[in-house]
Amino acid sequence: MKILVIALFAILGLINASAQELRIKSFESLPTDLTARRQPRQDLNGRQCALLKVRVTDDIVSCEGSIGDAVNECMEKLVYVTPAAPHIVMKFKNHYPLRVVFADYGERTLSGGTTYVLTIADESASTKAASNTGRRELSADGISDPVLANIVRNMVRVDGGTFIMGSDNRKATDDVKNQHSVTLSDFYICKYEVTQEEWQAVMGRNPSAHNFVDVTSYPVDNVSWDDCQEFISKLNALTGMTFRLPTEAEWEYAARGGNKSKGYDYAGSAKIDDVAWYWSKSAAIKSAVSGNAYSHPVGGKQPNELGLYDMSGNAYEWCADWWEPYGLRAQTNPKGPTEGTWRCKRGGSWDSVKGDCYVWTRGYEYPHGRMNYLGLRLAMSVGQ
Repeated sequence: MKILVIALFAILGLINASAQELRIKSFESLPTDLTARRQPRQDLNGRQCALLKVRVTDDIVSCEGSIGDAVNECMEKLVYVTPAAPHIVMKFKNHYPLRVVFADYGERTLSGGTTYVLTIADESASTKAASNTGRRELSADGISDPVLANIVRNMVRVDGGTFIMGSDNRKATDDVKNQHSVTLSDFYICKYEVTQEEWQAVMGRNPSAHNFVDVTSYPVDNVSWDDCQEFISKLNALTGMTFRLPTEAEWEYAARGGNKSKGYDYAGSAKIDDVAWYWSKSAAIKSAVSGNAYSHPVGGKQPNELGLYDMSGNAYEWCADWWEPYGLRAQTNPKGPTEGTWRCKRGGSWDSVKGDCYVWTRGYEYPHGRMNYLGLRLAMSVGQ
């Protein structure tokens, strides 16, 4: 009996030792983040919920005061909160429960249809990270413009790995059928395509052909590769960051889902309608102004395995590389040729047929070309 009691206390001690405390680092509303409206959820009384983006390293197992289960997307968890709840209690996989009282942060309750961000710090994990790998996440601290700060917050870290670039699909071009092994280091890529609002905040103008729609949430278009370089240069000066366009290899790896890939031909699903705005869907929606089909708000479809939206369809996206035919040689962190005629584009658009929206389909344009279906997505190297 004595041995049993000792063993029981030992087990309890191990449980307590493994569980760690979390602390709230910051809580704020994100007035320019429209995710709560683009991906709405209602409570049992039909009221629109607030969306709380919880930035924490651990998974949320359950949350008292939320509507439905938390969505665990890498470092960011999505919790829908009824506007009647004055607080929530989150239970984690490897940490003690954490109670968040909204009044402590100036909010008696959360407003329906509004997006908030809650950043939670794990002191023990921070200590380990500093002494172990040196891994750090991006921070928007010190960026006063909420639109620009939100770009930083939407960057997703992609763990590097090795994958087969190209495809042996019978619909693939001969060039794409030259499959080859590519190894990539960790990098960041944005969850969304650059919006018209973000472009305008940096450049002071909106060049989009479809700028008669809500500029807050629609992807910027009608921008050349050269225009993108100017935008990125100014954005980096304003934020102190080192944004860039993704390489074509980084783009395809991220679109496939990185090391979480499930092998889909489209970015996040085997069914294109789950993840993409493309010609057969977009053509049915006409602009009252021009009579043409056009793009859609970013993030309106299902994300892929990394939590990235619209990597199939909506707007084509410029890549950093000059275009050249694939070779068969294995590569590590390829950046394409040093010169060329065309720059790569990827992903398909609202104006594309299904075949253009595969994660492996390639395209190209002159670097000075501006198209009403072509925009960009931001990337960044880790450690810069």
